[in-house]
Amino acid sequence: MITRQNVTADDVSFLYQVYKETREEGLVGMDWDEEEREAFLRMQFDMQRSSYALQHLAADHEIIQLDKVPIGQIMTKITDHSIWLIDLSLLAQYRNKGIGTRLIRDLQERGEELGKVVRLHVLYNNPAQDLYARLGFCITSEKFPYLAMEWLSSEKAERNKKKD
Repeated sequence: MITRQNVTADDVSFLYQVYKETREEGLVGMDWDEEEREAFLRMQFDMQRSSYALQHLAADHEIIQLDKVPIGQIMTKITDHSIWLIDLSLLAQYRNKGIGTRLIRDLQERGEELGKVVRLHVLYNNPAQDLYARLGFCITSEKFPYLAMEWLSSEKAERNKKKD
């Protein structure tokens, strides 16, 4: 069973493990030794945490668990008009098993209930953008290195049709 638990200070080492697994592939081919690679990843992780803390004060940050075992993390934020998927990361062995799909569908169901758009940004080369497209997200803008994507609740989609 998939559950979520609020992130605490005790979760930082797990969050780093998840971050590292999602970023190491992008470092293939870099002529760095293990110490340099680790220092770079740690610096990037710390910068991301600081950035999220400043930019997303009211966000919900949770550890994703499968049968009480931590397998990833999700950060979301509900605003007046949107539900933002700020970050969703799973450990490698739990990817491509439908878990990310279930979590995103949960957000879409919440968006449907609240009549809100679900929005996200994804790196242009992140394979997750294919998942988002399959789940009905559309690219709304591009600002290198990110694509902005959104999914409209049926209420929002209906309103947009009436505007056309």
